Amino acid sequence: MNTFLRGCRTSFRVTQSQLAEQLNVSQQTIARWERGGQIPAKYLKDLAVLLGARVEDFIGSVVETAMPMKAVSDDDSDIPFGGVNFRFIGDGPDSARSYPVTEGEWKRLLHQLGADDDFGSARASSWIKLETLDNRWVIVNAKELVDVTITDDDVEAMPSYFHPEVYNAAREFIMRKWPTDADLAAEDYPYSTGLMEKVNEVLAKYGGPQADEAFQAFKCLSWELTSGEKVARFGSREIIDNLHSLFNLDYGKLELDRFLMLPGKDDARSCTTHVRLGALRCIEVPLLLLEEVRRDEEY
Repeated sequence: MNTFLRGCRTSFRVTQSQLAEQLNVSQQTIARWERGGQIPAKYLKDLAVLLGARVEDFIGSVVETAMPMKAVSDDDSDIPFGGVNFRFIGDGPDSARSYPVTEGEWKRLLHQLGADDDFGSARASSWIKLETLDNRWVIVNAKELVDVTITDDDVEAMPSYFHPEVYNAAREFIMRKWPTDADLAAEDYPYSTGLMEKVNEVLAKYGGPQADEAFQAFKCLSWELTSGEKVARFGSREIIDNLHSLFNLDYGKLELDRFLMLPGKDDARSCTTHVRLGALRCIEVPLLLLEEVRRDEEY
């Protein structure tokens, strides 16, 4: 039996019929999958989105986990927790940058702020790193911050975000041919109509799949200078690997006079530019790009 699917569904108190309606399949189809029938690739991403799991959790029909990992684990680090708001020098009272985070990321942030003990007496980091639920890896120059506000334990107040599979699909379709109705109707097509509706929703936040802002959100890294100037450039593997290595090793001690390699702009050829760390306010990298670098390191 596919006990993971059954356990995941029942933990959310969703009936087979209700799940079938969400996927536009029959209740008998859901029952067949739970008995061990192969789940078509077309529906794997939808199941992950609807049941808050990963695609790989549903692959391999016979899994012994009777309940979804988050339901049985004592580790709540992946549970959505609240929003983090950074307000920089020169920002108005209503211009803070807001990011949705998990409980685990909130705890890591407290440690970086030196506020995870009873008296907040630990030394704060010079640079703050944050992985958000809306596909961003954020690096912040703490010297440029006025305050950090946390809407802790308040999921309702969190900035909106989507399941990682929705971001994965959105990234794949940026600047590519959009699927036709015939594509979506095909059983072997890996994306369903329901998932593409969610992809449309997330891309609409950036102006649609052909918008420059959408391309930047999924393919580019961006940074803001202390002057307020904002820059976005295509994120090469070399640049992101360099960022990850630098801020992973000694980000708490990086001198502000050190220079950081970032993408340059030259229409004739690829190039890089070197920006003084002290001139940077924050850097944002699509989390999907960072995860590619991490996977390469594992191999």
